Amino acid sequence: MPTALLVVVTGPLASGKSSVAEALARRLRQRSRRVAVLDFDEVVAAIGGFADLAPADLARAQIVFGAMVRGWWELGVDVIAHGPFVSAEERASLAAALPEGAVPRSLVLRVPLEVALERLRGHPERPVAHHPELVAALHERFDRLAADLPPSEWTFDTSELDVDEMADRVAVALGVG
Repeated sequence: MPTALLVVVTGPLASGKSSVAEALARRLRQRSRRVAVLDFDEVVAAIGGFADLAPADLARAQIVFGAMVRGWWELGVDVIAHGPFVSAEERASLAAALPEGAVPRSLVLRVPLEVALERLRGHPERPVAHHPELVAALHERFDRLAADLPPSEWTFDTSELDVDEMADRVAVALGVG
């Protein structure tokens, strides 16, 4: 059995992390690979979401997310983990959960703030869609912290490339395209 893949997708709010992760998962599944797509936002949603999230609860969510990544990967399932892993602390919490031998492959997505706001207008069910000032602040935070991200294998501006094209490029580079 081939070693399971681990792809970590990060990017600012509304950069397309979920869309790219799902498109990549489809490519891998077409090659008969078992794939778990794990969204950090869903783990946080399980405890009430980001609104008024206490730092201790955020830390707990990071532990749970890391355990999910590790669990699937140790079972030989490819993992595509996506979320806001931009600060050193966020990256460290994920790295601490990884088993020995896991080599995460890094995909960073970028998107101009104006494009992110337009995308969110199309999804009024997302609570953050109604708070453009929060979206702007989160994008500013991402841009500031992204300067310290380790080099990524792939960086895409999702306003310039189609989701399927990004997934195809990553799948080919992973040797499963």
